[in-house]
Amino acid sequence: MDIKTFKELSDLFQEVDSSWFLYQEQIVNIYGEDDYKVLIDEFEEFINNRDSKDKPKLSLLFYSTLLVIQEDKLNKIADYCKDNESLRYLKIGLNILLKGKYSDIKYEIKMDINNYQNILEGIDFLSGYTGEIGHKLSHIILVFQLIYKIDKESFFECLKKDNQNGIFLYFMISPELEFEYQNLISLLNSKDAIKRNGAFNYLMHKFHYLVYDYNDGDEIDEEISSELIDIAKITESVEIDKRIELIVNYIFLENKFPDFFINEIKNADIDLLLKFIRKQNHNKLSNIIKLEVFINHREDIEIQKIFVDKMLEWVKKWALESTWSRYKKMIKGILDDLENDIRTKFREDIKQLKTNLFISKFDRQVRYSKFLDDNHKKEIIDDILS
Repeated sequence: MDIKTFKELSDLFQEVDSSWFLYQEQIVNIYGEDDYKVLIDEFEEFINNRDSKDKPKLSLLFYSTLLVIQEDKLNKIADYCKDNESLRYLKIGLNILLKGKYSDIKYEIKMDINNYQNILEGIDFLSGYTGEIGHKLSHIILVFQLIYKIDKESFFECLKKDNQNGIFLYFMISPELEFEYQNLISLLNSKDAIKRNGAFNYLMHKFHYLVYDYNDGDEIDEEISSELIDIAKITESVEIDKRIELIVNYIFLENKFPDFFINEIKNADIDLLLKFIRKQNHNKLSNIIKLEVFINHREDIEIQKIFVDKMLEWVKKWALESTWSRYKKMIKGILDDLENDIRTKFREDIKQLKTNLFISKFDRQVRYSKFLDDNHKKEIIDDILS
């Protein structure tokens, strides 16, 4: 094992753009057929004679590629190297990589989560791509798993430093490792919205699974009750503004949520609650309907105003008859429960909207596509007013 070995590994880092497991043969050709113990001992001897500033990168190159070819021995490798000096340098090298400070070795992953108004929704969408992420970043994921086996505290400290959040989200949305919920508290209080919501996704995962995938039964009810106690305890440790953000995001994402979320809504500062309600994507009727949860448990007129404003906007910009047919009974039920003056103002506004539609005989002749579009809106408006 010499510096040429690590030049080849560094070049490989820059070459790989898909699954690392496709490059196992090349890595074996670089290392040879030696057992992991022999390779680790050789590496320890090699870095003892290297400059300290080079040791973190060399350790990262070594362990990440060793684990790619000997993943099945990860537990044995963890036990064998746990007291080695190179492990300390591995953590340093990993942190430098996560901060994007290496010019020649780096990890890159494209995610569009920040395009989502509800970041929790973006994370939920990303959960369908964990396999793809796992293949592309397997070398770094394996390093994290190695550190987790040896030092869980260091694992979470490294995870917090993931500026791209690709590795972080992988562990938050995949069942790869089981964490103690207590370890999530600092992440739930992070200034990074993706880290907050990612940790909350992990916190709510078991509850989601229990309420959607299990049949009714006393045993399951007890398990759900126990899980809710754990979730509530952790949630209490989250700063109030971040707590309300996460709860509002979850309510807009899911149809089933813990009962104690309602108490949080009832007791929340109205300005804080409105802030996170307004941040949601209201161009979908299914999301507008979620406002009913807040209307039913708060007497604040501002939430009702958001509902009618978003309904008007939906009819004006995104109305579809098929969507309306699916949700109209629920929408009408919400409208019936609004304050009289709010409901009256809404009816006046939607009548005014109808007068501005292009639905005349002339419109049918000269702008037929616009006529068809607005005629659908007219039918929805008429249904609302009926």
